Amino acid sequence: MWDCVNIKQSWGNLNKILVRKNLGNDVITDYEDVFNFDKSAATNTIRLKIIQNFIQVERRTLNSEEQIELIITELIKKEKYVAIKNKKVAKIQTKWKQFL
Repeated sequence: MWDCVNIKQSWGNLNKILVRKNLGNDVITDYEDVFNFDKSAATNTIRLKIIQNFIQVERRTLNSEEQIELIITELIKKEKYVAIKNKKVAKIQTKWKQFL
């Protein structure tokens, strides 16, 4: 989850997005950070989705910021749908406030 050039590039692009969203404390700088889940709930969700994509049988490369932002948008859309159904919209707004 760290040594591959494409994977490092993906984490670097996620870091750029996090810095833009004022989440500089959540950036991934080494292998241990990949599995350190004491960050924000939104960042943890994004990181898990990226890891999930890395371990797929047919690996997709997620080396552009646009591709990572698309993942974030899809995660927000799915969680927002569930939040509306469960009448817990405030919770989703709190979790994803940096990305909305």
